[in-house]
Formats: sequence, C-alpha cells, structure tokens
Amino acid sequence: KTKHSSDIQTVLFFPCANKDSQLNFEHTMTSKTPLGKVEQFLLPKQKNELQMLGDEFYFWGIKSTTDKAWEAISLKGAGLFFANKEAFAVGEIAYKFINPGLSDYFWGHDKDTNRSYKYMFAFSTIEETSIPQVEINQTVGFKDNYITQGFMGLNKVRSKDIVNLINFYKN
Repeated sequence: KTKHSSDIQTVLFFPCANKDSQLNFEHTMTSKTPLGKVEQFLLPKQKNELQMLGDEFYFWGIKSTTDKAWEAISLKGAGLFFANKEAFAVGEIAYKFINPGLSDYFWGHDKDTNRSYKYMFAFSTIEETSIPQVEINQTVGFKDNYITQGFMGLNKVRSKDIVNLINFYKN
C-alpha cells in the first residue's frame, strides 16, 4: 500500500480513448513539464501555488464541467485514465486550476467543439496500471457494460472503494 493513498478524497475518471485524447496524453502525461517552461501562461497565484508543490508536473485538461462538480474536486485526488475498457493509468492530482492560455499552448482547441481544455490538473505522479472497466463498475455499483465516456468525479465512499482497488492492482 502506498503511503499517500489513504489521503485521497476524490477519484476522477478521465476518458482517454479517442485519437486526440491519446495524443494529448502522450504530450503532457508521459513526461513532466518544468514550470519554468510554462510560467508565462500561469496567473501569479497559480505560479506561486504550483511552485510550493514542486518544480515540474504532468498536466491534463478537460473541456467542460459544472461549477458544482469543479468545486467538489478535492486537492487530495487521484485520476484514472480510461481507454479500451480499462483504466490504463493512475495519477495523483497535486493542483487544479482554470487556464485557457496554458491549455491552448499544450493541446490547442478541441477539433470538434472548438473549446479549450481549460479545466486543468497538475499531477505529481502518473503510473501505468491495467484495471478492467468491469471491475471498476462492480466496485462502484455501475452496470457491468458501463464505459467511461465523460469526465466524472466520484463521491468519497466510491472514491475510497476505488483507491482500495487501485492499491490491490499495485501489489
């Protein structure tokens, strides 16, 4: 069991199956970006808060969410990335912020909707995993055939159950 996993309050599901998401993942989630490289895009508050957490991060962004869903995301969060009916990566979220300029620098606008991925997450860690979607579905009480197709945040109880499942797959 990892020492930080018990702190995790919120687990977020990120669909990552289409070609654009896969390219975005390759671009900013397979190696860390030093803050010095992107500081011109950060608001002073974002820069200061990120610098207190580290020098480099993995970055991910989503196009839309509700204000309520965004507010409910705790900083003690983990993200699971889905493609091909499994979670293929899991990471620890260090920071969340809204920044259209940085998201455009990383990924440009979504080709279909012309929206930016401005709801952003800085991850401190990312690891490969291989957890079948059906096991995740059973763990949180979804139908077996459910496929993660949209961004979703789980409540604390479901998040705790998923953290236990993530840890089971680590061992």
